[in-house]
Amino acid sequence: MSRSTVRQALLFAAAAALLPAPAAGQRVRGQVVDAEGGPLADVLVLLSTGTREPVGALSDSAGNFVVVLPAAGTWQVSATRLGYQSPPPALLDFAPGEEVALAIRMSVDAVSLAPVQVVGRRRVASRVEEVYARIQNMRDRGVGRGLTRLELERLSPQSVGAAVGTLSGRVRAVESVSPIVNTLLIRDGTRPGGHCAPAVYVDGFRVNHRPANVNLMIDPRHVEAVELYIGGAQVPVGFHDPRGCGSVLIWSKQGSTEGGKPNSWKRYGIAALVGVGLLLLVR
Repeated sequence: MSRSTVRQALLFAAAAALLPAPAAGQRVRGQVVDAEGGPLADVLVLLSTGTREPVGALSDSAGNFVVVLPAAGTWQVSATRLGYQSPPPALLDFAPGEEVALAIRMSVDAVSLAPVQVVGRRRVASRVEEVYARIQNMRDRGVGRGLTRLELERLSPQSVGAAVGTLSGRVRAVESVSPIVNTLLIRDGTRPGGHCAPAVYVDGFRVNHRPANVNLMIDPRHVEAVELYIGGAQVPVGFHDPRGCGSVLIWSKQGSTEGGKPNSWKRYGIAALVGVGLLLLVR
């Protein structure tokens, strides 16, 4: 494995640890492009204030990113990527419950155009309302592949994987201490080995582009809801598994025992653990 691949893997692990635990529903969506308008992946987009820890996300292969802000107000937007010039930070105001769309342009040379532009604003429904509406819709169709906060509290599962395993007999939950192993599998006799790894999302972010132990990323006591989709049918837009195995959507509580902070020493510790595991693999 090359140094570049290791660096990308470590960036991915660190981004997983920076996943936000949203509190109010202010969302920032956008795309990062280069000077020619092409999408830029692996750009770290951060939003910060003088009183709160920053929240952020890595752009995907299409340059897209989503950040959920824990509070309304004025936030500073910045973007960084190895080998590209960081645009000047921009201060933007976010109203309660507002979704803001951004376009961020980066270049290896001086940025000649406005680096950050507000290209749209609209009010959005609460994240919890959207998730619970989907779960209720599944139940109306006779598909019980969702868990709410109250149901999770009654189950009191040992891990998130164990909770997902209660939703279908086709789910195989693996308990492991390794940070680089898929702990959620779906049985499928048509695939090699008889199973496949679904796409796993935590608070809207894909966390297992590479094998990842979701049980180490979030405690089941901090989970608001879980959704399970086997195969590609009925999967919400933006959460499809390109391999067609399925999708698991895990949503954190609004206001967990970590005080709603998107970054914590626990999450930094998980990121460090993942990084050490990756380094040991390539030696």
